[in-house]
Amino acid sequence: MNVSVIFQFLKDLAANNNREWFQEHKDEYLKAQKEFEELLTAIIARISLFDESIVGIQAKDCTYRIYRDTRFSNDKTPYKIHLGGYINAHGKKSEHCGYYVHIEHDNCMLAGGSWCLEPKVLKAVRQS
Repeated sequence: MNVSVIFQFLKDLAANNNREWFQEHKDEYLKAQKEFEELLTAIIARISLFDESIVGIQAKDCTYRIYRDTRFSNDKTPYKIHLGGYINAHGKKSEHCGYYVHIEHDNCMLAGGSWCLEPKVLKAVRQS
């Protein structure tokens, strides 16, 4: 695993966040994406030592796409300048708690918990 490939691509993307540049550097993106999936695989293996619910989860099922939804945003840059993945037993779109990995040039994070729970689930969590 070579995380410097990830950081270099994300740094370059932040400086050149447009479709033309991205298409010219698509191979670099694919290499960075592959390295990120290897990193997630290693993180999943380590977390599964104490959280058996994620044993067997595949990195490709945890990663978020790099393309931004710009329809309702003032920021029209087409790509995220980070790579992210949400690891949990029920998929990245579930309400089940899990682990979030965020890799960005000069801004990385590993977090645990739940995000934007629907009202009935949030109420149950608060009551318990």
